[in-house]
Amino acid sequence: MDLPLFITPDQPTPPEQLGVWVPMRTRTALEVESHEWQAAPLVVVDDQAVGALVERGLPRRTGIVVLVRDEDDASIWERAVAVGAEYVVQLPLAAAWLELRLHEATGCAYVMWDQSPGEGPCDSAPTTTGS
Repeated sequence: MDLPLFITPDQPTPPEQLGVWVPMRTRTALEVESHEWQAAPLVVVDDQAVGALVERGLPRRTGIVVLVRDEDDASIWERAVAVGAEYVVQLPLAAAWLELRLHEATGCAYVMWDQSPGEGPCDSAPTTTGS
């Protein structure tokens, strides 16, 4: 299974700094390869990397989320459209939403059931019965 892709402007940043706990492949905007871009189930892009991605002319795709640092930067909307983003979110406000999208993109392969904060039936670990 291909991992989600986290694209940064320069130094590869550990995905843990996003506050989400789903493994991601991290690349800078200049080093991401076209096949990685196309194969990733979800692409998370730091807003500072959007310009370099647009200049590279990578093919259009679905499943792009842009992470905004400065919510007052009105230019992000034009840049997000240029890269084909479906969503523009700000962390840490959207950390839970982003984590859910990452789990969805990976088929929940990385859910840590024993650390689930919820109490509802959808939040608990699946149970199996032995025969």
